[in-house]
Amino acid sequence: MQEFITNNADKIWTIISTLIGALISYIVTTSAENKREKRAAQREKLTKILIPYCKSLENAVYHINNCETDSYNEFYLAIFEPIEYLTPEKRVYLSKRAIEDLSHYRDLVNQLQETLLFEKKLAQTELEKLFAKKLNECDKISPEYKYAKVTINDSDEICMDILNNRARSHIDLIKTISLGSGNVAFLFEISEAIKKGAVLIRNTSSNVLSVIDEKEIYHPSNKEYLSQYLYTYLKKISLDNELEQIYGKTKSSDLLKTLKSFSEKMHNRLLKDIDYIAN
Repeated sequence: MQEFITNNADKIWTIISTLIGALISYIVTTSAENKREKRAAQREKLTKILIPYCKSLENAVYHINNCETDSYNEFYLAIFEPIEYLTPEKRVYLSKRAIEDLSHYRDLVNQLQETLLFEKKLAQTELEKLFAKKLNECDKISPEYKYAKVTINDSDEICMDILNNRARSHIDLIKTISLGSGNVAFLFEISEAIKKGAVLIRNTSSNVLSVIDEKEIYHPSNKEYLSQYLYTYLKKISLDNELEQIYGKTKSSDLLKTLKSFSEKMHNRLLKDIDYIAN
């Protein structure tokens, strides 16, 4: 055997060299193919998930920073959009840190929405009470009818005012005004025509309203006139101090600042991930 190896050493080394060369070539080729496949997968990840996700997050950050002119629906459609990337078929493409960031972002958005809707209802109730209080203070209403109640239409405009620290009265949202006398309440519906001033206010000396009393309320022709009188009265009085107190109780604008700060950091981290994969 030793003699065989000695006599055929050159051939044996040639075979061994060939095998080693083939093995090295296979390893190098396989490694290169794996790298190409990994690179292709990363490119697909960028195109299908990370870049669209980054764009949706950029849009959310923009609306968080510039919500002064947004409607409620525009604002929430924008800030909820990135959360869809937490679905199973999309989150598999995200890093562990990106998933943690997005989960926390979702929690902040949900907290903001819950708080804002609660504060909107509270503000609407406070506005109704404020309008009723001011009507009860009106010296044109007979004391026996000073049991005023006001209802306003539900509106998401109040949400955006809370977010942007705008203390607006929303007189235009008034739906009904009622004046009570014991167990009797007289309901006045505030129509769009009344809000636009389409109902004429009497202004002749013989027809000027001196006091809203039994004679005025029971007169059939006075329904729209009285409605506009009450609405116009509320529009003219100053409510600035009371409105500052109502809106000053809210916390949603502070939550918005927290969301703004975190979403910007989250976006910057995502950009670094994208740059790393792209380069």
